Amino acid sequence: MSRQSSAMRRLSMSVVRPSRRAAAGYVARWTDPVSGRRRQKLLECRRKREAYEAASDLADQIESGMDVDGMSWLIFCDRYEKQAIGRRGAKSVQAWRTVKFFVEEHCPLASIRSANNMWIDRFLDAFDQHRPGASINTKATYLARLRAALNWAVKKRYLDQLPFFDIERESKPRSRAVTPSEFQAMLDAVDAVRKRDGVLWRRLLRGQYFTGLRISELLELSWDADADVCVVEGRRPIIYLRKQKNQKRQRVPITPEAWDVITDTATRSGRVFGINVTPKTAVRIVGRIGEAAGVDTGGKWATSHDIRRAFHDWCKAKYGKAIAEMLLRHADSETTETFYDTQAAERAGDMLWGTQE
Repeated sequence: MSRQSSAMRRLSMSVVRPSRRAAAGYVARWTDPVSGRRRQKLLECRRKREAYEAASDLADQIESGMDVDGMSWLIFCDRYEKQAIGRRGAKSVQAWRTVKFFVEEHCPLASIRSANNMWIDRFLDAFDQHRPGASINTKATYLARLRAALNWAVKKRYLDQLPFFDIERESKPRSRAVTPSEFQAMLDAVDAVRKRDGVLWRRLLRGQYFTGLRISELLELSWDADADVCVVEGRRPIIYLRKQKNQKRQRVPITPEAWDVITDTATRSGRVFGINVTPKTAVRIVGRIGEAAGVDTGGKWATSHDIRRAFHDWCKAKYGKAIAEMLLRHADSETTETFYDTQAAERAGDMLWGTQE
């Protein structure tokens, strides 16, 4: 006598034959664990025992996260966040969720197996319609995050084949590096923006100019050995990064100029620069300093990233291209050349005319 398996009971699954004359055979009906709705699937079995065995297998698949047409989009997103990108940090998860919410709102997927070439076309149409002012690189970023997620789905065999992605990027920086005189103007303008703690912010700006660290890394830089970004003293001081954008643990040397800034304090514990704000707040404050100094780096006031670009120019001129690329830690040297070497033509012109700054 055929009977329900435990998985079938949990899903309230029944096996019925709508009509004795129905040539197709038995049908399984159950309550979807995600939507709560009743669903059904043709089992293509004419014998009752075979139908119950097929229904039992189907129930196990559904409970493991597989929908009748493949894994549901919601379950896939949950697994992707927990297994693939959750360990990368909150920023990576939030970046993915931006794309995820866009999909759910403008081009929803019932099942991950529905992510085919036609659906990618729908995604592109929805992006053009709902993000009309977005740049080419913003669109490329959305597509790259989506491709990474679907590629993981293929590796896990939730998706048979990766759809075709045609990702175009605009290879030009959004702004340029600040010049040495502009950087000095920003240092001079700090007190106009930060009257009470101007000394700390001037030291922070000088720290970025000579270390090349991202503003988030600079704020976290610590004397404590167990910190994510810490100073390690030895025969030659280094910075040890346990967490960074490329997801790698890495040790990088410290320039003598940066070491002078880092050690310009009697404190050898806790955060090196002693400023307790979020990276987003720090970027906004540095932007206000750039505005107060009147430093325009291409349609916007100078920010911390423009100071990081200035580090590239300074370090390359003094210590060479290889050292500059090592300290900037880009995975691709083309990134450094395209987005950081923003004043090569101007420097060449200065040399030709004998007016190098």
